Amino acid sequence: MNSMANVTNNNRPLVSILMPYYKFGNLLVEAVNSVLAQTYSNWELVIADDCAPDEPAEKVLGETRDPRIKIFRHEKNMGSGTARNTAASHSAGSLFLPLDSDDLLAPTYIEKTVTALIESGAEAVYTNVQIFGMNESVYQPSTDLCDIFSGHYPHNTLVLKREVFEAAGGYKNIESVVDTEFWISVIELGTKFVHVPDPLYLYRRHPQSLCQTKPTIGRDFYKVMLIHYRSMIPHLEKIFAKMSDSCSKQTPYVPNADIISKYETLHKEFHELLEQYEALEKRSRKTEEILASIPKISRQISYLGLKKIGLK
Repeated sequence: MNSMANVTNNNRPLVSILMPYYKFGNLLVEAVNSVLAQTYSNWELVIADDCAPDEPAEKVLGETRDPRIKIFRHEKNMGSGTARNTAASHSAGSLFLPLDSDDLLAPTYIEKTVTALIESGAEAVYTNVQIFGMNESVYQPSTDLCDIFSGHYPHNTLVLKREVFEAAGGYKNIESVVDTEFWISVIELGTKFVHVPDPLYLYRRHPQSLCQTKPTIGRDFYKVMLIHYRSMIPHLEKIFAKMSDSCSKQTPYVPNADIISKYETLHKEFHELLEQYEALEKRSRKTEEILASIPKISRQISYLGLKKIGLK
């Protein structure tokens, strides 16, 4: 039986697919074709052309495209996070589906995720990921913050309600790991997730992809950890344990003096930041106590003043 049998025509919500685009027009065509092949038909594809220099999306897709596809172009390059927010701002759906322009969706991706979302009463749904291209494997994302902060980066494989997207503040315009940062923001809201274990999101690894051409992704992830340090602190012990366990499963090596020195410096800086954070928290609590007492102090001063002039 078709899994959409439980999703009637009355509750087939419009799914807005949010796609930033900058280059690789041939891969954009493949991504769009994977959307056109969906077994679920109530969707719109909103493409935010982030000022593509060589192959604008309008030119790549031509004028005879499917009417469910909308294209909006930035006057200047603003980053994938801003592009995704642009797509969201021009969307009409009650559900959002982020899709990169060099990735693909399996034909039943929307069908199965929307069904799972409706049947579970969840606010977001994610699937497993089929990695293809330079290498192939199946990857299961996690909604556990401890896993994510330990380096288990989630991929772009989720459908979520519009109100969750808005409550999370959309995507931040950071250099990289934009999707991971957004995923963390969604989890921090206490969002109820449901998991579809099929590898329905197809994540392409190619020589020009960001993970291959940007050597600072690890450092950028540390910046994300700083953005969400309040959520990370309760998990520190488990995070370090997971990192240690991961390292122990790898081929042993002897770090050189430079690596040891960098680690010691980072370790010291982290604890200095932690001490500063705790001091600021203490000062903040003290300030709140003082502010809370101001009305009482004002009444006391007024009483003494009135008493002095004989009105009390």
